[in-house]
Amino acid sequence: MTVLPWALFIAFLWGLQPVLLKHLLKRFSWTTVLVVVVFVQALCVAGLGLYHSSSILTELQKFGYADMGIVAVAAVLTMFASSLVYYSILQQHASSVVAALVYTAPAFTLLLAYLLLHERITTPLMVGVALVVAGVSVIGYHEI
Repeated sequence: MTVLPWALFIAFLWGLQPVLLKHLLKRFSWTTVLVVVVFVQALCVAGLGLYHSSSILTELQKFGYADMGIVAVAAVLTMFASSLVYYSILQQHASSVVAALVYTAPAFTLLLAYLLLHERITTPLMVGVALVVAGVSVIGYHEI
């Protein structure tokens, strides 16, 4: 499987998300939209879990306390807490600006992957992330 077309497909879907959400946020509160979206996601995840239940149950037996701690941080901080802030600011600001600012994430990923996973940082990678951050800064300049 080639990474580029799939990564671009994901980028398209992530680019579509703030537009769809902003449409809903014009009519409903951010808390209502968040709860309904997460509920639908939970149904999808539950279906996936049922489909793969035997392998999931086998792998869950291998989970330790450290693994559950990582899951808790990922679920509570990086998904739930960030969603609270994201939906709130998306309701109040232009979706193109919010999405652009949120998508400075590669800069943080680069730094955290280096510090926590000891991944190698190459010059082309640093230049690419710098260009992304510079571009996002230009887009979001009037909002900062």
